[in-house]
Amino acid sequence: MNNIVYSRALERAAEILGGTDALRAYLDVSTVELSAWISGEAKPPDRVFLRVADLLSERQLQSLQQRANSP
Repeated sequence: MNNIVYSRALERAAEILGGTDALRAYLDVSTVELSAWISGEAKPPDRVFLRVADLLSERQLQSLQQRANSP
């Protein structure tokens, strides 16, 4: 998988959580690691990407549920 996919997922997760500092804390990683992943210089470990994917999936599910419950 291209690093751009990881980068975009991490950027979106940071938006959801309120910034890269919050994402760094959520993932329990260093600023250097997160920066390399977001810039596309490196690929995050699978465990990190799976946490990000779970976060994005949960947010999408919440959004769909809200739409379904809207008048």
